[in-house]
Amino acid sequence: MAIFEVTSIQQDKNTKRYCGRKCDWKKAGKLSVPAMNVNDSVTKTKFDNLYSCRESIIDSLKRSTDVMFGGKQVVLCGYGEVGKGCCQALKGLGCVVYITEIDPICALQA
Repeated sequence: MAIFEVTSIQQDKNTKRYCGRKCDWKKAGKLSVPAMNVNDSVTKTKFDNLYSCRESIIDSLKRSTDVMFGGKQVVLCGYGEVGKGCCQALKGLGCVVYITEIDPICALQA
């Protein structure tokens, strides 16, 4: 008798160590619990890139430049999820943000 019951499987983010067995189990029809790869999921990509970059870019810039950002002009290359987060953070500090983007949809969003 088991002490605990497995209810789901999550793939390790960095090493992807469960991928091979999980895929083999799924193909063989032996996967008895739900399994997901969180690292490649849409929600992880959208939220993690947006919010993590928004916070870390400001910390990195403050530590490396030691300048006040209010009124500074900043150019961001790209307006994907990372660019959106950086843009929000820099605008929050009072920067004038310019965006360069080759994708017309992302350019319209900017």
